[in-house]
Amino acid sequence: MDGKVGATFSAHRLMALAKEQNRATELMHVLFRQYHSEGKSPSVHANLVEASVEAELQNIDVLSFLKSDEKLNEVAAALQTNAHVFPMLSGVPHFRLAVASRTNKELRVHSVIPGAQDVSTFLLSIGKFLTRAGYSTESVVAAAVGQIESKM
Repeated sequence: MDGKVGATFSAHRLMALAKEQNRATELMHVLFRQYHSEGKSPSVHANLVEASVEAELQNIDVLSFLKSDEKLNEVAAALQTNAHVFPMLSGVPHFRLAVASRTNKELRVHSVIPGAQDVSTFLLSIGKFLTRAGYSTESVVAAAVGQIESKM
């Protein structure tokens, strides 16, 4: 898996089309498998075309659809309308962490890691989060980052 990430707006537009054909579940399964098992980004039009064929979307030239403005305003409006549900969500994946403070078990320390991050950034973010909660982990996380980077 190459781990490439990118804008998923085209995938959202294709999903709106799949909903009209009652194929949204099938398309979602294909897109998830492509990304999580095969490393294919949902931001790449060729991957979306492949997914639409596998999900059996009918009577549509997907590449032409993706290059057009069709469903652009409709999907943008829907995404904007739903932004209030999770206002802190600024990327996918989105990780929200919480742990009891080491010094005060009644207190929960929270942190958010928005969007896809490289492994080093993710580990450093978790290390800083745990340090704020009173746990001495920065050296452990730094060592983990060093081990991961040496394998890359």
